[in-house]
Amino acid sequence: MGMFELAHGGTIFLDEISEMSLQLQGRLLRVIEEREIMRLGHDTVLPVDIRIIAATNRNLAQDVEENRFRKDLFYRLDVLRLDIPPLRHRREDIVPLARHFLAQADAENKSVVHTIDESAHALLQEHLWDGNVRQLRNICERLSVVVATQVVTAADVASCLGSATTRASSAAGPGDASTPHTSRAPLTTGSDMPARERIVEALACCDGNRTRTAKMLGMDRTTLYRHMLKHGLV
Repeated sequence: MGMFELAHGGTIFLDEISEMSLQLQGRLLRVIEEREIMRLGHDTVLPVDIRIIAATNRNLAQDVEENRFRKDLFYRLDVLRLDIPPLRHRREDIVPLARHFLAQADAENKSVVHTIDESAHALLQEHLWDGNVRQLRNICERLSVVVATQVVTAADVASCLGSATTRASSAAGPGDASTPHTSRAPLTTGSDMPARERIVEALACCDGNRTRTAKMLGMDRTTLYRHMLKHGLV
């Protein structure tokens, strides 16, 4: 049973819609317009009634102009648009999000239930968060693992931010630290960093773009997706 069939009568979320190939865009457009699907390997048409929510970090209107995204699909999807500013432009959200991600990580890791000290609030709010919400989640997951005490201090946050910045900069190479360098060792080769953490960090460095993340980790998008499924990242 496919995802659209499972979503019948409900909502389906399509992340990174801009990374979809033009061929798949055409198939999605047909599903939206005809409200029906066909299972792979079958010839039976099934009706579907779904609400589609799509997300992207790209300018889709510009992609349409550059023939990277179908105009007809764009207008079908662009019914109600919600522009979410980057994290650095909504600093009041940083601490509540950090608390949420930390509690989530603690539950997943079955570790000490952490609280964030007041001294760490300012440090979290002052950081630029070039990797946006994904980077904040990554830092909170790391804090959950490395901080043995119940209280996360400014020193703990500084240590995690410092190590992440160092690794992101070395991965990016000279020049623009936000552009990942493709010479980083593939995920399948030896590394001191656990596979899940490497994927999370690479996603943060690439602002969640799976195509660039896969290239950074030395694999194709399909292999990256399998690794993300394995580690519960999708």
